[in-house]
Amino acid sequence: MLLPKVALGAIVLALVFWTLLLLMGYSAINQDVNHFSGLSRYQKANLELPRSNPKRIVFFGDSINRSLEPSRTFPNRPYINRGITRQTTFQMLLRFHQDVIDLHPAAVVILAGINDLAGHTGKVSLEQIEANHAAMAEMSGSNHIRVIFASVLPVRSDLGSTRRKKSSP
Repeated sequence: MLLPKVALGAIVLALVFWTLLLLMGYSAINQDVNHFSGLSRYQKANLELPRSNPKRIVFFGDSINRSLEPSRTFPNRPYINRGITRQTTFQMLLRFHQDVIDLHPAAVVILAGINDLAGHTGKVSLEQIEANHAAMAEMSGSNHIRVIFASVLPVRSDLGSTRRKKSSP
């Protein structure tokens, strides 16, 4: 089976990333990689979950998802949170398999991209953000996981700025 171009591009990007890590001395920077990708954030919690639940839904994304408490918002539902503050879609791709695919959910709610626009890991094109979303959707579809994309639309053009301009009275 041939992989779609977006999925192939994501795989090539991941292979290049890991090859560079090996060339640079993986063991010396392993902690930084785990910190950058967030791979260690939910590892223990993932292992403690039952193998599968046909009603499980994963809320995946950044700080907006991170602040969600599914057990409080959706009591008695097998919904879990896999949000990490300030993450971009590239970082999310690095942990998508571990924090979504391996959990065998019925669906994943993806809220991602605002930190890309804010430039948290550097400048990124809209096409790359879209490709990262498409790669997550393709990986989900290949594993029979329904995808629900959520969005928070930008409300300012200066997302990278940490200060708000004061308006005059």
